[in-house]
Amino acid sequence: MRKKAVVIIINAAMIFYISILIIFTISKIGSYHNKYKIDRIGNIGFIIADSDYGVDTIDAGDIVLADLADFKPKEGDVAAYKDGDSIKFGAVGSIADGTVSMKNRGSAIKSDYIAGRYLFSIPLLGYVFSFKTAPVLSTVCIIVPSVLIFYYILILLADDMADRRAHRKKIMRRKDRRRVRYKKEGMDFNKKAAM
Repeated sequence: MRKKAVVIIINAAMIFYISILIIFTISKIGSYHNKYKIDRIGNIGFIIADSDYGVDTIDAGDIVLADLADFKPKEGDVAAYKDGDSIKFGAVGSIADGTVSMKNRGSAIKSDYIAGRYLFSIPLLGYVFSFKTAPVLSTVCIIVPSVLIFYYILILLADDMADRRAHRKKIMRRKDRRRVRYKKEGMDFNKKAAM
């Protein structure tokens, strides 16, 4: 019973880990198809916050989810915007003549630089998946579970091979017992094959 529970827990952890890796792999592939180079799946972008940007709901190291669909900002919205080579977040101040002033930024930006609308953030998960901010932690969080999954699969394969060998031996023992019994009863299959 205990072994079965451990197998279920390991399988659940493995499925969760593989799901997270698939999501982030797909999001990396999606980043090549947009002008802001934001990791995305569909219209949902994944942005790793490198500071709090003066927004209450975002802290450094969070993964911020943003809606990257066509977004017309209104005053007070928290928006993702392009600032040089990076994406930052800020509260929208005023909007005038194709420019948007952000409350955490001194100068106004073109409305074309607004990438999307803030949805929510996942605290501290950015440290795990950002090779820029924490390369050792990222490597450990990706490589160690991958090695453990590979080891677990090897154990399953070894157990399966051992079970097959045991099953084959069992069949061979049955055949040998049957052959011995037939010989005792006077049946000899070798004579029939010779005829």
